[in-house]
Amino acid sequence: MAAKILHFGWDDCHRVQVLRVAGFAVMESETLEELCDHLQCGEPVDAVILSEASARTIQQAAAIVRTHCAAPMILFRRTLRQLDESPFD
Repeated sequence: MAAKILHFGWDDCHRVQVLRVAGFAVMESETLEELCDHLQCGEPVDAVILSEASARTIQQAAAIVRTHCAAPMILFRRTLRQLDESPFD
């Protein structure tokens, strides 16, 4: 059975396609609402990938993920701006 990954944010580097080709089951969320819906549906995920958009949005997304699951969170940075990376694995 393929590991389930939830991707949040803009897929500017085509990570979702690469992960699917590698055999992972990938769900996508582009908004905070979609992210929350995916996590509340009860289907467990093995990891959550967050692609940085804005610092505020990514911090909100991390808080939502931690509220609903304990899966590892992987952050892909797009900027060099100040960001608390402590919630991410």
